[in-house]
Amino acid sequence: MKLNIKAIASGHVKSGNYGGSTQHEVFPSEYNYSHFDATLPNNLEKQEEFSRLITDYLNNITVNESVSLMDYLGYLYQNDSIKLNEIHGKHNVRREVGNVNQPLPMLFFVDDEAQTVLRLDPYRTTTDWNETTSKLSQFMKDNARHFSSTMQDEFYIKHYKN
Repeated sequence: MKLNIKAIASGHVKSGNYGGSTQHEVFPSEYNYSHFDATLPNNLEKQEEFSRLITDYLNNITVNESVSLMDYLGYLYQNDSIKLNEIHGKHNVRREVGNVNQPLPMLFFVDDEAQTVLRLDPYRTTTDWNETTSKLSQFMKDNARHFSSTMQDEFYIKHYKN
C-alpha cells in the first residue's frame, strides 16, 4: 500500500526521573522533538525534496528485519493486527531501563481526509540505519521545527501525550 506522507516528527524526552528509576524527578523532564510538515506555506519550496526523501526512506528501511517501513505503515493504516503482531513478535531489542533519554514514537502524518497519524513505537520496533536515514536526518536537522522545553507544547500534548 502506498501512503502519501505529508509530515513527520521524532524526538525524545530527557527524563527527570531517569525513565522511572527514581520515584521523584531529580531535575525537570525536558521534551524534545523535531517536526516537518511539507504542507505548511513556509515549507512548500521543500515539498519535492521531502517527498523524494520520505519515499526513499519508507522503501529502504526495514522494520524488525522483516518488512519495509512502507509495508509496516500500510499494516498500521489498515489496522492489520495479525500482520502487526507477527512483525512485533520479531522485535528482540530490549530498551534500557533507567536511561535519561526516552525515545518518542516516530510520527508519520498521512495526507488523507481523516488526517491519520501513524506511530512507529520504539518499544515494539527497530529500524535499520543506512544512507537514506542519514539523508532524512540531515533534512530534518536543516528544515524541521525543533522544540525543546520543560513545558509540553500543544503539538506534544496532541500527538505524544496518551
